[in-house]
Amino acid sequence: MRATPVKAVIELAQLMKQGMTADEAIVKTHSYQYGSTSIIQSGMVVVKARVGGDIAPKRLGDLLEWFESGSGRRPIDQDVVDKHNAMLRDIGKGEIGRDDLVLWNYDVVIDVKPFEATP
Repeated sequence: MRATPVKAVIELAQLMKQGMTADEAIVKTHSYQYGSTSIIQSGMVVVKARVGGDIAPKRLGDLLEWFESGSGRRPIDQDVVDKHNAMLRDIGKGEIGRDDLVLWNYDVVIDVKPFEATP
């Protein structure tokens, strides 16, 4: 199975369920950590991170079912359903479900500036 954004979506939803805003939560995700590490290693400094793009909440199940059916091209793959259910249990801590409205078509926006060495 190809890597999907499902893990990141569930992770962000779980953090937001704890009361964080999307912008507060995004800096605690693996997606942000991965992106910011590359940025820092390239000699830049992260100034701010936020969620951008399409931030309208959508039913999580719609995203899951899209991947489970190969973009709607085949019957539901039970192995993929099982993997998604495990992510809901483990990452979502059983608090995030298929009918929850979550962000899943968002962009992680990271504002940067050049590193300035002190003399």
